Amino acid sequence: MKTIKVNPSLRLLLIFIIFLAVVDLSVVLDIPLLRQFGGFFLFTITPGLLILGLLRVERLGLAERAVIAIGLSISFIIFFGLAINQLYPALGYATPLSTPSVTISYSVALLVLALAAHFKNRLVASFPALSSFTLDDSEKKYLLLPAFLPLLGIIGTHVMNATDNNFILMLVLLAIPAYLVFIAIRRAAVPERIYPALVLLFSVAMVVMTLLRSQYVLGADIHTEYYLYQITASAQRWQIYTNLTLDICLVINLLPAIYNSFLSMPPAAVFNLLTYLLLALTPLVVFIISRRYIGSLPALLSAFFFMSQLRFQTFGGSRNDAAIFYFAITIMIVFLDRLSGFQKKLLFFGFAASCVVSHYSATYIFLFILVLAWLGWQGINAVKVLSNRSGSRLSSHRPEYAITTGMLMVFMLLIYLWYSQVSYTTFVSGVDIIYRTLSRMGSLFVIELYDDAVKVAMGYGLATKGIPHHIEFVFSWLTILLITAGLIGVLLKQRALVKTGNNAHGTGSAPLLRRLDGGFLAIAASCYLILVLSTVVPYLTKVYDMGRIYFQMTAVLAPLLMVGAAVVVKVLWNRRTALTIIVALVVLIPFFTCTSDTLYQFFGFPRKIVLNSAGSDYLRFYVYDEERYAAQWLAQKSGPREIIYAWDMGAGFLSSQGMLPKYGRDRRIYEFYPGDYELRRGYIYLRYSDTVPGRILEKNLEFFSDRDVLYSNGKAVVYK
Repeated sequence: MKTIKVNPSLRLLLIFIIFLAVVDLSVVLDIPLLRQFGGFFLFTITPGLLILGLLRVERLGLAERAVIAIGLSISFIIFFGLAINQLYPALGYATPLSTPSVTISYSVALLVLALAAHFKNRLVASFPALSSFTLDDSEKKYLLLPAFLPLLGIIGTHVMNATDNNFILMLVLLAIPAYLVFIAIRRAAVPERIYPALVLLFSVAMVVMTLLRSQYVLGADIHTEYYLYQITASAQRWQIYTNLTLDICLVINLLPAIYNSFLSMPPAAVFNLLTYLLLALTPLVVFIISRRYIGSLPALLSAFFFMSQLRFQTFGGSRNDAAIFYFAITIMIVFLDRLSGFQKKLLFFGFAASCVVSHYSATYIFLFILVLAWLGWQGINAVKVLSNRSGSRLSSHRPEYAITTGMLMVFMLLIYLWYSQVSYTTFVSGVDIIYRTLSRMGSLFVIELYDDAVKVAMGYGLATKGIPHHIEFVFSWLTILLITAGLIGVLLKQRALVKTGNNAHGTGSAPLLRRLDGGFLAIAASCYLILVLSTVVPYLTKVYDMGRIYFQMTAVLAPLLMVGAAVVVKVLWNRRTALTIIVALVVLIPFFTCTSDTLYQFFGFPRKIVLNSAGSDYLRFYVYDEERYAAQWLAQKSGPREIIYAWDMGAGFLSSQGMLPKYGRDRRIYEFYPGDYELRRGYIYLRYSDTVPGRILEKNLEFFSDRDVLYSNGKAVVYK
């Protein structure tokens, strides 16, 4: 009996169709776990893999393929969702983001992609071979301990939530730098193939601590983001609801609303998961960028430096985290060797467009970087021509590595179309910021005009702080000085600076700075210039948090820290040894212990919510169940025209937890300030932090003396 041979592509197509049918059936029947896990995999990975196959991208490593595939999948979900959101209402279907609409539309779209890949003989190439995931004994040995870190992070956060005991979390945060030291000592024996996995495991272990710390959203702006998401999910359609700049950030409203329809998870769980998904992947992108220039072990430390940033370890806003991911991966695409010029341009436009619809401020900064880099690129080409004439040595570069004029113009067009035609407010705000910034350039170095973050960075008020604050100040500046030294060294040398005991094959000696193309140098210098301007220009520091700018810039500048360590070793000791790694670790480990708050814990300074149930951040940002109940009660009790007052984060809580409008024509929430005795009659919502001793209630008892308590549950109070 003859064996019937089945075409591998056809077999894979049948497997995909069965998987798609099973997931769709789990949605229709609402099968727990299968719907959530299967749907998440289907949405988050398969579209990007199919698109990569259709683009004939074959020579990527597993790490590059993974981050690009997930980035493409999220982009596909956003833009395809935007298309059906605009098209279906025009055809008479008013709820394009409903579960039936999302399920049918995306299933058909994915099936079309799979069929196209099959008939073009690209389906097999779309998915990585199983052999890519196999590990030898040596790789398993070195991944065994790190593989438990995310699990320990989950367990530790659960214990922290239940008992306020942070011992396990502290253990995880100490194990990460300790394992890096171990890897550095054993670098000749450690397979470089596991370095991307190490980056991802460390990143996930840290991210889950924040992700699982609360069942609600944590942060400041994130409450308005969450409110817009809930409006979109409830209406099952994306629109401009409040005329805020946040309305056009599709990653905070359209994207989670689509996932919510398909996965049927608690709204906060969907929102938080998407918030931290791209954040957890960004260090891997930083590793890939760095590895191209400085090798695997230094790139691992560069990714660790990125993970050491306060913005990485604290809650922020999903739009900013998504924009930084797309910013980083767009830069990665530009300098990735194993892509053709056509593939680079398509991926560049897709990821740049995703950045545009994620966050306006990060996109404007991205634009400034590209403009400066383009100008720098023209200058480098001119210098190269002159240098070649004089016989001087400059590293060669290929034209496709550069940001071309066409790419820059398309990016500008995307920004103009989305920010001016969809939301005029965003475009006007951007122009106004530029105008005000330029008009106030005469106020440089007037400390009173700067943002608090800039003052802290400059050591303002440091004398009254504790020992860990001083240590963090010193090592923060040491990282900046190393980046500066690295940039100066690159600008002066433009060739290999020193050698380390680690190369592409894991043995022998290789240059730390393997090669340098002018495009990366131009972008790195532009990022550094933006960083300097964000520190010294007064108005700019007021309208956009310097910490966010610095976090975005480190995605590109991280490898220069390792180059700076090499420069220090070369200048001080005139050596070309692995001492570079030691210098970097001596700076990075104390820096990480400060930013992760482990050092603050040892000195008794409660700071971050992840490790504490006390301190100013906990009081301000943590959401108690009772505060949510009070917000929901007030939303039901109050009339549609009645005004509600709240202080500080209370306004955000009312918006996200009570679904009360804080902006727009139907606005009902207003912030009041201590001593404001001319409020119109209305409700007053006080959170737990407002009622603790020394806070607003105790300091303004006279203000509340003639008002009645309508609701009180021990953690929240409503007056009228």
